[in-house]
Amino acid sequence: MKKIYLLLINITIFLAMFVQLNAQDGRINFSVYETGKYYKVLMTNGMEVTGKLIKVDDLTIDIKTELKTLRIKKEEIIKISKFYVFIKSNSLDTNLKTIELKDGSEFIGQIRSQDSLSLKFETQSGTIIDIKRDQIENIEDQRYDFLIGDDPNKTRLFLAPTGKSLKAGTGYFSVNELLFPMIAYGITDFFSVAGGMTIIPGATDQLFYLNGKARVLHLEEFDLSAGILYTNITSGDENGLTILYANSTYGTRDAALTLTAGLSVSGTENSGQYPIFIIGGELKLSNSAKLLSENWILTSPESGKIFSLGVRFYGKKVAGDFGLMYFVDEDGESISGWPFVPWVGLSYNF
Repeated sequence: MKKIYLLLINITIFLAMFVQLNAQDGRINFSVYETGKYYKVLMTNGMEVTGKLIKVDDLTIDIKTELKTLRIKKEEIIKISKFYVFIKSNSLDTNLKTIELKDGSEFIGQIRSQDSLSLKFETQSGTIIDIKRDQIENIEDQRYDFLIGDDPNKTRLFLAPTGKSLKAGTGYFSVNELLFPMIAYGITDFFSVAGGMTIIPGATDQLFYLNGKARVLHLEEFDLSAGILYTNITSGDENGLTILYANSTYGTRDAALTLTAGLSVSGTENSGQYPIFIIGGELKLSNSAKLLSENWILTSPESGKIFSLGVRFYGKKVAGDFGLMYFVDEDGESISGWPFVPWVGLSYNF
């Protein structure tokens, strides 16, 4: 087991080094960036430039912004990342807003002009509408990740966390298997907390858990996080279980791999001897669906393994999971019944 544990650690370190070598100043592989595509460029002076990549030569790149074309020296660039936008009339639209009216209507577009009483709003179809301010419930910046079909629950698989983190002030409420509600909230862009408790009818005790997770490394296609999980029963008669874990996620919106290693530090007789490993994967099927797999390897002599495969359907704020889980004991024999255990989850993001 120690060999497996060291192998997973080495894989995580290798992925982190690989991504960082491709993201650091002076080692960016500019040949992978396509002219005519939109990118966000972070420079050594802290300035960010967003626009279309026009030209790449040996020493510089040309970026066409909404106002002008800039020539930037390669040595001044720290990072380049893809930038997803809607293109309209060959111009870069960077000011998309979502307006929600009190009657429940919602529009995505740009504010063209406004005064104290009303505003002119151009929708993505090009329609200009006048909206009175007393009709408006909310105005917010439109997130580009949702425009291209991003999963709002990318911080977790079915249940286990990924290396990604919630943004500050955002979170979700979810119910799994109808009996396990939980809530999570981003305190900052790199630290989040979560908690939940079972609601099994007739049970004298319920199981609850508390979790804190911190993202320690964030690159364009790689995230590394560490956390602590505590779980116990409501009566407190039993010793609680505390697990320290680290997990990493490598990939894009289209496909990603998550590796997690955890170790119990209290609550079990053999604490620290038998680590837990989780291997998960995501594969995007469309702008509103993806395949999920979450597989647990419990290394203690009397434990087994859990394998799963399913699908997640998602919109801007709501996501639903359906999967099939297969349990095997320490001898590799199935304990799932016939033939799988279904997994159902529903989440609302705020």
